[in-house]
Amino acid sequence: MSLFSNTPYFLICFRFLQSCNKNKSIAAKSMYNMALACEMSGNMDAAIDWAEKSFYVFGTKNGIHSTNCSDYIRILGQRKLDIKKIESEPDVK
Repeated sequence: MSLFSNTPYFLICFRFLQSCNKNKSIAAKSMYNMALACEMSGNMDAAIDWAEKSFYVFGTKNGIHSTNCSDYIRILGQRKLDIKKIESEPDVK
């Protein structure tokens, strides 16, 4: 069983790390990393949520972070649509 499959435990770990460090930059990076972890575990909805949370830490004030998050959110959305399309295709034997 993967650590990422146990979402409540994963969130508790993140909340602990976030509460230990009030640095906005570290919080934003941690949220972005959470998005990556959720994507790797196949949870696209959670990945999009974390990427959005990361974006809103700075909004458009940090241009590089804003662009990275916006691009990643767009990519995740497209990937989610692609997965849905593949899953709805009939099996060809």
